[in-house]
Amino acid sequence: MASNWQFAVQHKYQLDILSTGVANDGFRQAFFVNKVIPSRFIISGIGGWFYRWREGFNGVEFVRLGGGVTYVFDQLHAVNISYFVGRQNLGDRWLTDGFTFIGLALNVRTDWIYIPAIRIVEF
Repeated sequence: MASNWQFAVQHKYQLDILSTGVANDGFRQAFFVNKVIPSRFIISGIGGWFYRWREGFNGVEFVRLGGGVTYVFDQLHAVNISYFVGRQNLGDRWLTDGFTFIGLALNVRTDWIYIPAIRIVEF
């Protein structure tokens, strides 16, 4: 019997090259807990952080927590609605923010063993 729960961890390196030619680096880490609600819904709890290093700033740039629901159309397509609340480091102070995310997943393969975290949300 297959479990309808999934825990996933996402690690991402990010390089932003500005129009001025300056490069900013960053590293994301996100944790997902997903539960499949038969037969077309997935509920998710999400949390993570982003560490940035650039000229004049090295440190955690933001921390976010959220939750969402995904509707699965078929093996390849899904839509997700999530809400996040977090803290953003502005250098001299921290700002509390919140936002809604709506994502559409258009996958090109169906032979995965586990539900891809990208299908749930892009953090």
